[in-house]
Amino acid sequence: MNEQKHILKKSSTGWCCETCHLGWKRKPRSKCIGVPVRQTIDLNSEITEYALSQLNRRLLEGASSIGYYNWHYTAPNGVLLGGVLTSGKVNQGSFIYLLSDTELVDKTIPPAYFFPDLSSRKNLISVTALRKAKQQPKQDARPVACALQFHGWENFYKLEDTEEGNRLQYITKTRLKDTYCLSKGWLQKLGDPDLVLPNPHYKRGVEMQLYLVGRVEDFLKERAEEYASWLERRDRLVANSKHLMLYQSQKNRVKQQHTQKNRVKQQHKMCLCCAYSAVFEQGMICAVHPLEFPPGVPTDFYCPDYID
Repeated sequence: MNEQKHILKKSSTGWCCETCHLGWKRKPRSKCIGVPVRQTIDLNSEITEYALSQLNRRLLEGASSIGYYNWHYTAPNGVLLGGVLTSGKVNQGSFIYLLSDTELVDKTIPPAYFFPDLSSRKNLISVTALRKAKQQPKQDARPVACALQFHGWENFYKLEDTEEGNRLQYITKTRLKDTYCLSKGWLQKLGDPDLVLPNPHYKRGVEMQLYLVGRVEDFLKERAEEYASWLERRDRLVANSKHLMLYQSQKNRVKQQHTQKNRVKQQHKMCLCCAYSAVFEQGMICAVHPLEFPPGVPTDFYCPDYID
């Protein structure tokens, strides 16, 4: 605030400032705000400093305020002194500027309004509402308005320009890779996620990265030939990978069988040399294990009762 001394004028009911138009019963000790304090504003030709960012506008160089809009103004008993407002809380407002002293910040977005003004219109629907209703804008449909929300600009469409669809739905990075068969290289080409949220399962886990389905589909349409060739190449890689896995599995099975045969031969040699075994014409018999090998012999280990 550009504070200065009040230019006081004595009246029959007290004191009033010729600059800010506030009134008091006694001489004030506060500083003057430097411009008239008002409770009304002409929305067609004026704008408050608070509304600048909400309406996608900024001040031109050299712009000066023409008043101070105090929406929380409190007047004791609603009394007017000398035809002006009685003094109250002047620190809960915003400076007023002429709309002609401002310019648009981002000229690529549709006209900006306050969110309550747009949400009350029955012929308009926001992107968030479309997403909840599992709808999407029609092809070549353009937003007619937008409003500033905590996550950025929220676009609004006409109801007749919408249809059922999932282009506004979000998809996680994991589902994106599985559904569209995208590699890390393709994800780098796609760019950063549209929305990053805290991990819903673990507070200290990796943040959840979300992508708009419509943006992903448009990205793949622009690179249709490259994407098709990638899918063919990926199918060959997957086929070769499966063939390699099958070959490796068969190789491991043959190797395991060969190792098993060698262990059986080695165990038979040990049994022939063991002090507990005896050889007859009908065959060989073990005094400790006459019927069969103990469990785990010779697949896991050799006979623990072997004596040379």
